[in-house]
Amino acid sequence: KRQLMLTRIASGLRHVPEAAVRTLRTHASEAFVQRIRVDERIVAVPWWLEPRLLFYWRRFIHKRQWQPQSWDEVADQCAKAARQYCVFGIGIPGSGLPATRFFAEVLWSLGGSLYNAEGRLDLSTIKAEQALETILKIARSGACQPEVLTWSQEEIEEKFLDRKIAAIVARASLEKEIRQVDEKGYGVAALPGNPRFVSVAMDCLVSFDHCEQPAAAAEFLTFAVSRQAQACVV
Repeated sequence: KRQLMLTRIASGLRHVPEAAVRTLRTHASEAFVQRIRVDERIVAVPWWLEPRLLFYWRRFIHKRQWQPQSWDEVADQCAKAARQYCVFGIGIPGSGLPATRFFAEVLWSLGGSLYNAEGRLDLSTIKAEQALETILKIARSGACQPEVLTWSQEEIEEKFLDRKIAAIVARASLEKEIRQVDEKGYGVAALPGNPRFVSVAMDCLVSFDHCEQPAAAAEFLTFAVSRQAQACVV
């Protein structure tokens, strides 16, 4: 899905240098390039890509290879864990980009889109209303933490690592920290959805119009997509 933050700040960004654009068009798929294009302009260079996954503690959710098919199933299992073990069932971020991302993931799981047929952001669709109702249903079921709007993604991850939350949606890199807590006590699942989809967190490099060194910025963006630079990303 299209980058939400890029859409919001695109008017203040410089075009990506033509040399970098050629590299992207040569080595990246059109579907990928579409994510960094706003109004037919490529305005960013991708630097880090990471899928988002559903992590859970098996001591609370007794399913060795759990792959939920819907968010209703997630709500049921997490509410059950909350009742039985006096933990929060699933952590939901309450504001900012993490909350927007979670809403989008629920929307995509229902087959919806953030954009209408004209490519404009549209949150008044039936699917968007269903996504919001799904999140409210999770909250009403007692599956998530109290006072949801006050919680950040970082606070949720910290509570999950303390094993005070049964399940969480987070970047794949969180697994490294989870393994340090309990190497064999956790499970990982793809996000639920029909049809299936992959949610990817993407960090991008951009150059702003007010940049004091536009030539240096352009040179760096071109370097960032080079074979030499990409070989350094691990």
